[in-house]
Amino acid sequence: MYEVTDRSTFSSATANALSMHRETHALLIGEASGMKPNAYGEVRKFVLPNSRLTVWYATKYIETDPALKDAPTLVPDRPIQVSSREYLAGRDPVLEFILEQ
Repeated sequence: MYEVTDRSTFSSATANALSMHRETHALLIGEASGMKPNAYGEVRKFVLPNSRLTVWYATKYIETDPALKDAPTLVPDRPIQVSSREYLAGRDPVLEFILEQ
């Protein structure tokens, strides 16, 4: 079983990736996540009365894995970077790795 992450894996997707990895022992492959595993979330918003700008703010620190403390990102078991050359050529090294297994 495989689980794929990349730099656009963030917010609840990072928490879900960690949970799934812990519960299924799937091989986590791809790029590192786009955010810390333990971070602030539960976002709320309000509108400033004069400028009418919307302000978004976090209300809660969410610790998905205490062992990862201040880890800057969720690092895959098998890191696979996708280069711009591969992307533009329509190649997917992560999918290629999975299909080779």
